[in-house]
Amino acid sequence: MVFVSGETPTEAEATAIEKLRELIGVVPPAKVGPALDAPASLLRWVRGYQLDAKEAAKAFAQMLAYRAENSIDAAREEMFAASDDGASPVWPADLPRFKKLVEITGDGLMRRIGHAASGNPATLVLLHEYQLKQVIKAGLVALIIQLQQYQDEWWSVELFEQSIAAGYLLARDDIVHAGDLGLFHFDIACARAFPQVLAGSKHYPEVSARIISVGNGKALIAMYNAVIRPFMPAHTKEKIHVFGKDLNTSANVASLALEPATLRTLLEQIGYA
Repeated sequence: MVFVSGETPTEAEATAIEKLRELIGVVPPAKVGPALDAPASLLRWVRGYQLDAKEAAKAFAQMLAYRAENSIDAAREEMFAASDDGASPVWPADLPRFKKLVEITGDGLMRRIGHAASGNPATLVLLHEYQLKQVIKAGLVALIIQLQQYQDEWWSVELFEQSIAAGYLLARDDIVHAGDLGLFHFDIACARAFPQVLAGSKHYPEVSARIISVGNGKALIAMYNAVIRPFMPAHTKEKIHVFGKDLNTSANVASLALEPATLRTLLEQIGYA
């Protein structure tokens, strides 16, 4: 489903939120950060499930179970405690627990590069620098899964705060650069690890507005379709935009819809500048 920012909930959405609230009942309060059942949070759930409150409630219950099983509340508290002022969570990759991962594949981890023209925060992943083979070899699969969990939770808090400040719902514009990715960069072991790393993302509906893949040749698109796409939720697949290798055409630049400074940053970091 295409992401909708909508400044305020429609009447139908407001009704769906109230129905969802009735179905989920009392939600344990968060010690730090936004409540899981805050109106702006529940709006993501009803939009993510096409205003079907029953389906949203079922998924919400699964999310609560996932949080309990994986100590996500503790992860949030750790990120807040690590910040200088305790008012906002520290970026997960900056935590000492992930130092070994950053040493191995830091250049391939998600980075924040600015904003899209819509106001959404924009991110970049250099897929050819995502050294999953080396992570597996070092026995750190559990740690990279944990990093993704922390990162998902960090964005949940950040998008809530940015949306409240903006007065309307925001989500990420995620850019993935694959132009320098070799055909054998990921192997069978990586294909087995990917669904484990991405498993938690389904518990954060409507956090991505667009997933933009740039620098792709035909072989890489084929690999993406075979290795990564099968593990994505259906509503996420609809948000994917795939560009070829020629990113400098005016049509492609216009389609990226990034703020000028963010576009310059993107082109510099992927080697087009």
